[in-house]
Amino acid sequence: MNEKITMPTAAFYLRLSDSEKTGFESGSISSQREILKSYSKNNGLFSVYTFKEYCDDGFGGMNFERPQFKKLLGDVQTGQIKCILVKDLSRFFRNYIEAGRYIEDVFPFLAVRLIAVNDGFDSSLSSCDFLCTAFKNIANELYSRELSEKVIHSRRLHASTGSLLSAYAPYGYIKKDGKLFPDNEAAQTVIRIFRLYSGGLSKTVIAGVLNNENVPSPLMLRRKRNEHFSCGCAKEKCLWSVSAISAILKDRRYTGDLVYGKRVPKAIGSRKSVYTAPNEWITAKNCHEPIVPRSLFEKVNNGS
Repeated sequence: MNEKITMPTAAFYLRLSDSEKTGFESGSISSQREILKSYSKNNGLFSVYTFKEYCDDGFGGMNFERPQFKKLLGDVQTGQIKCILVKDLSRFFRNYIEAGRYIEDVFPFLAVRLIAVNDGFDSSLSSCDFLCTAFKNIANELYSRELSEKVIHSRRLHASTGSLLSAYAPYGYIKKDGKLFPDNEAAQTVIRIFRLYSGGLSKTVIAGVLNNENVPSPLMLRRKRNEHFSCGCAKEKCLWSVSAISAILKDRRYTGDLVYGKRVPKAIGSRKSVYTAPNEWITAKNCHEPIVPRSLFEKVNNGS
């Protein structure tokens, strides 16, 4: 009886950061895929391999919590993957210490071959100089940090001049050419919320009043505008809630000001963010037409 022959599996790993994205499936992802396919096709050694693709589209190289990256490492540890192909080492990692650990210790221990096509690196070849590769990783890490710092600095500069950085306008406004303009009907609801709360009604009661009158909530308005904003709905209705009322009452943008820096990345290259102290915020005053008088906003927030 013939024994079943199991073909070894090689992995294509593809990655692109948010700042590099250009389309539904990022253009560079398709480019990386074609480079790896071409390399494996033209290399006779891979004729006995099957291939599996792992793709993290929208993750920085210094973030090791990439879902497909973690899945790939899990498959490597269980012996499913015997070879990993990447366009270049920066697609796989931009942290020199971690790169060295994987290339010198982890992968050799697991008998896994790593190939970075554009870097000319193949861990199975003794002729490959890891020292040269290490310098490339250091350069990649420094580049990633510098790029992140430049992005943060640019956002702060734009915020200080009153430019709107958020993708969507807050409830009560519409966004046009990077500026905010009052959305008449929703703006009337905003000022009404402030006046009702200032008059002594609780957030729970205000939410109930608006729901009873079928006033479109912020989530419902976004849905009507086809802003592709995902939200959980009960019976296809987005209802007013205490948290929605609270968010509106605390939003300084209704006074005509813009505030940036309430949340910042936990670390350079991190997708996680942390709240900052008020004295670290950047506030640009009188950037657009206010909906709520500053005196009313201060009264509500100083007393809430």
